[in-house]
Amino acid sequence: GNVAPEQSLSVPLQLASATHIRLAIPKKSGIKSTLCKTDRFYVTERLMILPSGFSSNRIIRTSILCENNVDGFLSIKHLHFLLALKCNGGVVDICIEPVLKVINLLPCELQCQLGGIGRSTRKGGRQIAQTEVFALSSGKEGKCLSIDCGLSPHISIRLPGYKWSCWKKIVNRESNSLTWRPTEEDEVALFEASKEIAQHANEFKSIVHFDHKTAGGDP
Repeated sequence: GNVAPEQSLSVPLQLASATHIRLAIPKKSGIKSTLCKTDRFYVTERLMILPSGFSSNRIIRTSILCENNVDGFLSIKHLHFLLALKCNGGVVDICIEPVLKVINLLPCELQCQLGGIGRSTRKGGRQIAQTEVFALSSGKEGKCLSIDCGLSPHISIRLPGYKWSCWKKIVNRESNSLTWRPTEEDEVALFEASKEIAQHANEFKSIVHFDHKTAGGDP
């Protein structure tokens, strides 16, 4: 069946025993790709949707190809997203969610850029490749689909009139989640807060310093 954004689809009873699912996006052009297995749709791999328990939650990370039209130039890119399997008393809900959400709680507009670890530099380091840039008004939420969780995702932000902040690695506060996996050093540096004594201890926290685009003024 077809599902529109923010809508749901009830699965027929005959398919209640299904163990796998594929998601697809219809093609809008004649672009051919060796990564696409059909002529009419871009599809995901076969995803097992069996719950891990009678009442349980499980997250599957996957991606799908999609056509991208920028300034009249058509290309193919990957969309990264999550399948959240929520089983309550044997009834399974499958929620398709973006791989990352950014919420602007500041009283002004916020610009964000996302990136992942890319090619090695001449000095032997790893360069961060920008994948997405967007602006968020105060109180708005940005849904990010271009970032690959497996490429050490980073985020950089700026306010109007300021330069971009330095890149900050995104890590998951929940140690039992495989969506974002921090290094041991990141865990020591960022995860010292105790759930019992600290408010919002499960959230990713970082300190960002902004510099003015022009000389003078306070940072």
